[in-house]
Amino acid sequence: MKKTYSISKNLLQSIVIVGLLALSFISCEDQGVDLPESIDTSEFIAKLTGGSEKAWKIDQAILRNSSTVALDVNQEYTIKDDVFVISSSSNNSIDLKWERGLIFNPLAATLNEFNKDERASAIRKSLNYLGRDNAFRNSAADYYFEYDEVAEKINGTIFLSDEAKIDLVLSEKRPQDYLQAPQNLNAVSLLFTLPQTSLWAGMKYSRANNTLFVNTPTLPWVTNNFEIRTAAYNTSTEVLTTNQFLETDDHPWTNLEVINDVVYNVGGEKIQTFDTSFGVPTSEFNIDIPGPGPLALEYGSSSIDGDIYIFGGTLSTFDFSEIGVFRPGVQNTVEVLTTLPVRMPYADGEIIGDILYVFGGFQGVETGSNPNNFKYNLVTGELSAFEMPVSISFTSTAVVQNLIYVAGRRQIDTTGNGNSDTLKSYLGVYDTTTGTFTEIPLDFITDDDEHIYKVDATENFIYMGFWQNNSGTENDSFRVYAADI
Repeated sequence: MKKTYSISKNLLQSIVIVGLLALSFISCEDQGVDLPESIDTSEFIAKLTGGSEKAWKIDQAILRNSSTVALDVNQEYTIKDDVFVISSSSNNSIDLKWERGLIFNPLAATLNEFNKDERASAIRKSLNYLGRDNAFRNSAADYYFEYDEVAEKINGTIFLSDEAKIDLVLSEKRPQDYLQAPQNLNAVSLLFTLPQTSLWAGMKYSRANNTLFVNTPTLPWVTNNFEIRTAAYNTSTEVLTTNQFLETDDHPWTNLEVINDVVYNVGGEKIQTFDTSFGVPTSEFNIDIPGPGPLALEYGSSSIDGDIYIFGGTLSTFDFSEIGVFRPGVQNTVEVLTTLPVRMPYADGEIIGDILYVFGGFQGVETGSNPNNFKYNLVTGELSAFEMPVSISFTSTAVVQNLIYVAGRRQIDTTGNGNSDTLKSYLGVYDTTTGTFTEIPLDFITDDDEHIYKVDATENFIYMGFWQNNSGTENDSFRVYAADI
């Protein structure tokens, strides 16, 4: 019996040792560390990263959740321009940056429920090699990427929540895969005209609602009492709905931002919010901008992750030459992030990835290109300048994938006496991947008193708001045109 007991004990010890080794291997596999030296990951990691960093585009995207078995979403505008950037990290791991354009609804049952309007910031993850199948996974196990060496593609799964995941097929994104700047406007048409309006107009296209929102103050002005006209034009039904409300406490410079199906009218010290029916305001609140001036106006804006960034503009006693952010419903005091080196009233801008691009805001007579346009990194805080080929004020911008449309007014001296005697509309496209501008001719405008003040765009269409100036009379009008691009 003693001999039998000794054999059982040895067997038990062997089982324990084997079990511990198995657990150790599983732990190694999950964490991507302490792999056998014979496994060389450098070659296929280089295929993922291009040696340092490589961009990947979406070939296929299937949403799976409790409401749908498989919803094909790879052609939807909220996701088709997303880029996955993979870069080298430590041994047996890679860094993933998911550069999102817009948010989407992970619990959507239909394509109409999937798409949203709000811009989204990048997501960063570190993925560890699993020791098999060229596969990587992060420590939370909600990002799984596997490289197919034969197809030279990545098969990935991202768990968006306990109830939803998205399956992806990615291929390398090359320069020609990025959206190219259009050269001309085609099939230009006048959509609608709003009478008796000033140049202080806001305009934003909601793709989720197929609706173009426009907000303008009406004329004539009485002291600080402004009658604001709101307009919602449904591009599917071609129906225009207008409403009006009285604003007595604020200068109604208007920029529109759409966040969580709410339209924000920003540009002054008072912010109005509207639902997507865009009638009278559903709420109003003041933002607190640091500085001695009681009134803020004429600043540019852009939003991401529900936060609204403002920049440039003026106050009643000084120029607001900062970049700041406020968070509606959370923090209405503007947090100043950095100071711009020049004054930029009537500037505007857009956010792509981590970068806020600020354009225009030029004051004075144009003498050539304008070097004072800025990129602000929202993550690192780095501020750098870049050049535009023209100098514009009353700037308006729109973002479509990697392109930023820039519209505004040039003030030109044709006589050489140093004074502006000619106003000229400008429409250009800034390609953020190449850093180049492309000017788009506005040949369809023949009236010297009609100038572009607002712009928005999709991949296929552009919407342009022009103010026709008749010396501040009741014949002034705001005209909205559409064109194919």
